[in-house]
Amino acid sequence: MFADVFDAGRSLAKAVVAQAADLQLTTPTVVGISASSLPIVQLIAHEFGGGRSAIVEIDADSGEVTGDLPLIQDGDVIVTSVGVETGRAALSVFTWLQTTGHQRIVLAVPVCPRQVETHLARRYDRVIAIDRPFGRRSLRWHYAVPLE
Repeated sequence: MFADVFDAGRSLAKAVVAQAADLQLTTPTVVGISASSLPIVQLIAHEFGGGRSAIVEIDADSGEVTGDLPLIQDGDVIVTSVGVETGRAALSVFTWLQTTGHQRIVLAVPVCPRQVETHLARRYDRVIAIDRPFGRRSLRWHYAVPLE
């Protein structure tokens, strides 16, 4: 269990850095799914010299990436959020990024159920997760402080 989003972000940033050399990540753009992921985005981006980052939102009805979409044209991308429950948002962001052409697209999240991870790993170049429960359950089970 993570104390809060900052605790989850610190653990995740360490895991991403540990795998960065293997993935040959140099200066990736870090894309957060929803504003609640901002602390995690900042902690990961800091590990890569405070590089490019962006926050996107997912329309609850259509599942599409919406809002003021950042221009992300090249290089590697790390997609993150406070965690994955169903994988729908992570797939929407992957689909959006796929159309713009990138070297690598990595999903890095504090929580990802193994049954969903298997599905996401078919698309993302790598899925990095700290807590990998066997089954899906609400993300609130993984955080001591309620998520906003």
